[in-house]
Amino acid sequence: MRKVRVVSHNVNHTPSQSHFILESLVGECDVILVQEPYYGPIKTVTSNSNPRGETLIGTQIHPAWLLLETRSPARVCAYVNRELLDLRPQLCAHVVDHRDMLLMSLTVDKQVYYYLNVYNDDRSTALSWLQDHAAELPPLDLVAGDFNLHSTAWELDAPHESPRAVDLINLMSGIGLSLVNSDGAPTHRPHNAALRSTVPDLIWAPSDRVASREVQAHVDLDGRGLSDHTILSTSLEVGWWEKSLPPSIKRKSEAEREFIKDMVDGVAKVEVELSTRDDIQRTCDAILAAVRAAWDAHAVAPRVSSRSKRWWNSECAHALTMFRHHRTAETRRTFKRAVKAAKAEFFEERIAAACEKGKR
Repeated sequence: MRKVRVVSHNVNHTPSQSHFILESLVGECDVILVQEPYYGPIKTVTSNSNPRGETLIGTQIHPAWLLLETRSPARVCAYVNRELLDLRPQLCAHVVDHRDMLLMSLTVDKQVYYYLNVYNDDRSTALSWLQDHAAELPPLDLVAGDFNLHSTAWELDAPHESPRAVDLINLMSGIGLSLVNSDGAPTHRPHNAALRSTVPDLIWAPSDRVASREVQAHVDLDGRGLSDHTILSTSLEVGWWEKSLPPSIKRKSEAEREFIKDMVDGVAKVEVELSTRDDIQRTCDAILAAVRAAWDAHAVAPRVSSRSKRWWNSECAHALTMFRHHRTAETRRTFKRAVKAAKAEFFEERIAAACEKGKR
């Protein structure tokens, strides 16, 4: 079973904090649910009417992340790692269209998983909306966000019970969800050390998963950067998936040599006729068909999963098979040498390609 790693974090309207989490969580997280994102000037873009350019207003984007937002500005947004694009991440604004909430979905093995990001302000605007529209919500696999409520159910030393805390508990119980981070670990530590830490950030998941401890929360206060809110993370099983890639032929391989040979032989057999436009078209179609036949005979669609490594090659696979079969010190060293050589070759090619591109 593959797990989707989800982080919930209030960035406190700080652009540098948004940039920090997008950069630092690229390889560590699949979905980031952001509360109180920064909305403001991003950069100056060219303008047809203003020689000085126009100021682009919005929130942070990043090449490794797909941004989902219901509107601009909003009190919540979400980022989905682009490695999950095959899971068809979608913004479900037709169900929840609200500046304080964002409903998104991922599809795995034809099953849809729904995640809800919530920012509940001091008037409990989001909570009131959810109470009024609970019957319209799909089965939720995760609800996370900043709820701004105090209760001994999640904050053991809470100085008082927020009037709407019971409403939140009853709402979540009614839709089959239970609190994940119920251990009382603080999720908000004010910059003013004289103030007490609190637990406004919560994660809710299906009750059966919480009871079996399949879903657990991790509170990272030290890695929160400039925000006074913790980085709250969890992971949820969503079945198995593989990234589909088009068929290809490995460079400098035996398959590549056979492909070139078959292509040359196939093209050589084409009868070239260039007398009329129709003759030229038939000749081009025949050449293309010969190339296509050679490609289809030798190209293989790679099987890429969540555990795949782009540097992995046939030598690594062979060395791993031998190590698993014999389990000796020598086969272990052979496997490690194969992995080291494969990584070196792969990254040297990437560096060379980047250098060549920079010369253009």
